[in-house]
Amino acid sequence: MEILSLPLSIIFWKNIYREPLTPGESAAWQHWRAAHPGIDEATILDSELQRHHAFVQREQVAREQFILKLRQVPPTAADEWVATAPAAMEPTPPSIPWYRTTFWRVAAAAIAITIALVALRQGTEDAKAGSGKPLVVEEMTSTVATDTAVMVELADGRLKAIGSRDTGLLVKQGTVQLSRQASGLLVYQNSPGEPAAPVAFNKVFGLTRKPQRVKLPDGSQVALDPGSVLQVALASGDSLRTAAVQGRAYFRIAYNAQRPFEVAAGPVTVRVLGTEFMIHQPSAQQAIVGLVSGKVQLYYGGHITPMQPGQVARIDPHGQLQWLPTNLSTLTAFDQHAFFYVSSPLRTIQQDLEAWYQVRLTDDQPHDTAGRYHFGPVSRDLPLRDVLTKIEKLTGHRLQVQRP
Repeated sequence: MEILSLPLSIIFWKNIYREPLTPGESAAWQHWRAAHPGIDEATILDSELQRHHAFVQREQVAREQFILKLRQVPPTAADEWVATAPAAMEPTPPSIPWYRTTFWRVAAAAIAITIALVALRQGTEDAKAGSGKPLVVEEMTSTVATDTAVMVELADGRLKAIGSRDTGLLVKQGTVQLSRQASGLLVYQNSPGEPAAPVAFNKVFGLTRKPQRVKLPDGSQVALDPGSVLQVALASGDSLRTAAVQGRAYFRIAYNAQRPFEVAAGPVTVRVLGTEFMIHQPSAQQAIVGLVSGKVQLYYGGHITPMQPGQVARIDPHGQLQWLPTNLSTLTAFDQHAFFYVSSPLRTIQQDLEAWYQVRLTDDQPHDTAGRYHFGPVSRDLPLRDVLTKIEKLTGHRLQVQRP
């Protein structure tokens, strides 16, 4: 398909949007052009996207004038007229049909190329699906349907768009079924009575403005922050349960002493038996882990470090571990769909609001940075103006939306 796309586009461009000539008219045009040397026709065609060049416009107008006048000459006198036709044909450009204007020619070519590329991409995706290799999706765009609540990359590489009203069984992958409850919970479940399948991976992309909750085949649950990505291993036949996260997620891991659960996030891997913890990966080189209950072990840079409930650890871009004096409730507030800060600078709150509401905020006291504030919990569903009013009452600072 890739090989055919370019020739098809060229044929579509040259033939459909150029007025067809009879063999006699074509011969007459070539005869006239031979008598009046200029740019060869291939060059004219290649230059049609740059019609601001005067010589291209003159050549095209000359051709239009020539054909128009040739058709006004009786056939018996055509040869004589061609031999004596003047070289300058452009004084009065003829009326050109709308479908032959530059805009429509460019639009038609763009449509043809788009069709070819869509067909090529579909063929590529079909080939990937046939090979069983997952399609790696680097980022999600805003081109999905407006009612799409979540996107799932299936084990065969296909993308499954799940609407906000979709419920019940959505898809079956080997021995694993994926369904969605009315509450929005995505549920992975092993089909009863079927043999175990080989390891397969799914990616879940949270698109709504609320945490996307996912229940895994072993009963563990994950709350995925909007804009984050969760990769989970389904029907794993080995002794480990595994997942990976990009962004932020809250894990409630079902206890299983024989099968530990491992979660990878950038430079760190968290290994647990059964517990609750939060992972935030602000960049590929660093990660923050907060332990709510149970025990976990951190694997990073060849080191193994245990954590106790209430502790917050950060792996920096240099692979070093730092214990943060951060209130764990502030890190897990997103699981309750809330803003919550303890002894935080206003700038931190401002940055989170800018990211959540997709705006730029200005502070009427930008140089007053000494304050530390307890703010929240405040629902993320509140309108921005209500949140800013609460902040002004608390801090005395007026944050306003910066106008473009």
